[in-house]
Amino acid sequence: MEPVFIGNGHDQYKMSDLSHYSKDIERIDNFNLWKSKVMIYCENDCISLYQVLTQFKDLVFDKWKVNINKYPTLPSLVFAIYRTHYMQENTIPITKGNIFDFIFIKESFTGGSTENYIPYGTNIHVYDVNSLYPSIMKNYLFPVGTINKFTGDISILSPDNLYWIGDVEVETKKDLYAPYLQIRRHNGNGLRTISPNGSFDMKINSPEYYNDLKYYDFTINSCYFFKKGDIFSKFVTDFYNLRQQSPKSDPMNLVAKLFMNSLYGRFAMKTEFNKHEFTNFYNFKLLSEKFEITDFIDLGD
Repeated sequence: MEPVFIGNGHDQYKMSDLSHYSKDIERIDNFNLWKSKVMIYCENDCISLYQVLTQFKDLVFDKWKVNINKYPTLPSLVFAIYRTHYMQENTIPITKGNIFDFIFIKESFTGGSTENYIPYGTNIHVYDVNSLYPSIMKNYLFPVGTINKFTGDISILSPDNLYWIGDVEVETKKDLYAPYLQIRRHNGNGLRTISPNGSFDMKINSPEYYNDLKYYDFTINSCYFFKKGDIFSKFVTDFYNLRQQSPKSDPMNLVAKLFMNSLYGRFAMKTEFNKHEFTNFYNFKLLSEKFEITDFIDLGD
């Protein structure tokens, strides 16, 4: 049971609002008693976490022969499992330097659409979609193999075995009530994702292009193109079956679910990482002159 200090003084440790707790807690108004109990609570919490991680390490190694100590995050661990057991040769190229324009490719991914046009209703039906992203990974083909550049309108070629990402000029055929093609533009407050009517330019994936011809006109200027291939179906099938075979009380059920939903985030990741440092105020000022500091915690002197 978590000890919570509610006594007088020591305001930085006091918890005045207890409404957010959904578990049993021990209310203590004596600071020294609370301090001794919270230290024991934290030690036990660390021991429990260590035991969980140790069991998880054994589980992953026994099942997939991958050591979790080498991977700091769940997606990086899943990516290691994928590369070890599922990734075929000559499918996903490793790109370095200026082999191709990474920003060009990156701009074609803008995230999901979350527009609300009528945020109320009656007789609403709510649906829980099971394994939405993994189902796309399993049932669709993805760009694989050699990266090629094409100048001009690549739609003159058969789309059957081609996947491309193009630089296009777009115009809506009419003003749409809910336009859905997304672009990112800078405004005074940074980068903003919008879905405009009218004319604009963007980077677009070929499946999206062919899906949007009913409502949009396109002029394709150039693109990078690939062959299409199945790279995820076996991975998704194995982990989905593993989850189905494991009761919800079995940790493997949650492991399979998390693994199945963590892989796709590793692709097209930014090659930018945050660095964490302890420093004094003088060095902090020097660092802020050279680097963008995204967040900091003042620990005092």
